[in-house]
Amino acid sequence: MIKIVVYLIIAVTIAIIAARVIFRLPDISQRSPQAALPADPTALLPARAAEQMAAHPGLSGVVPLVSGHDAFASRLALARMAERSIDAQYYIWHNDTSGQILLKTLYDAAQRGVRVRLLLDDNGVAMDETLAALNAQENVEIRLFNPSTVRTPKLAGYAFDFMRMNRRMHNKSYIVDGAVAIIGGRNIGDEYFQVGDENYFLDLDVLSVGNVVAETAEVFDRYWNSASVFGVEQIIRGKGNLSAFLTQATVTESSDRARKLAVQLETSAVRFRDGAVQPEFTQVELVADDPAKGLGRASRDRLMVTQLSKIIGGVNQQLDLVSAYFVP
Repeated sequence: MIKIVVYLIIAVTIAIIAARVIFRLPDISQRSPQAALPADPTALLPARAAEQMAAHPGLSGVVPLVSGHDAFASRLALARMAERSIDAQYYIWHNDTSGQILLKTLYDAAQRGVRVRLLLDDNGVAMDETLAALNAQENVEIRLFNPSTVRTPKLAGYAFDFMRMNRRMHNKSYIVDGAVAIIGGRNIGDEYFQVGDENYFLDLDVLSVGNVVAETAEVFDRYWNSASVFGVEQIIRGKGNLSAFLTQATVTESSDRARKLAVQLETSAVRFRDGAVQPEFTQVELVADDPAKGLGRASRDRLMVTQLSKIIGGVNQQLDLVSAYFVP
């Protein structure tokens, strides 16, 4: 019996080693680092932000996006006004009504000459064909955090690379023209934006201008250039099918569900498009994990849990927390 157990352990060990060799990650040692594009002061969004910040030097302006409709309308409006760059980072991006509409809006921005960088956690995305097709387009680059080198079924990667694949990226940011950022708890999906009649998450984002935008862009770049991030073209085989994506997006945009959503978003969309939203200016501190956590190399003081603990420990009067989840 002992011999059988020993043989099994040896066989499993050999299988794991073989799988790691066969399904190894691509080499990124020669990849050049990228950085966020600087804001163009003559562009619409940077000019608006500068005007709002003129009377509040050193502060950041925030607009709470309490409703899911405001949260989605703001993302659409900003993407449609973008002139230079869009950097988006998310844990989950669903292939549903809101996910397809926003992805098509980013594609449209790229067609206008806007540089679009999309950084997604590979655990929360199931759109290989679509991502490959979009990544092959001019002005679009998509990267995946801690991807599975086995694409079907993706979970098979956990069998031989569990420690790495169990480390995920939960960051959520959306930066447009280096001037406006949306940060907070919402991923991209119908349940986050009150789309349809199903149950949805109560969550919170903030639309921000000022100092915190540059800090958000810096965090994005640290993740984008990190050793845990790989280009879609390195992980997903083939170029995908752009025509299939565009056809599906057209069908989705023409659906009753999408038309109802457009009516619900109309008032919010006009406010964000016309600059009628006025931020409140205050001190903002951005907290984020070190991307080295993806390889288990982040020091404890660079993890968000440690940073939050220090902030919470210094509270004297009041602490307000907003989260869609509470895991005791």
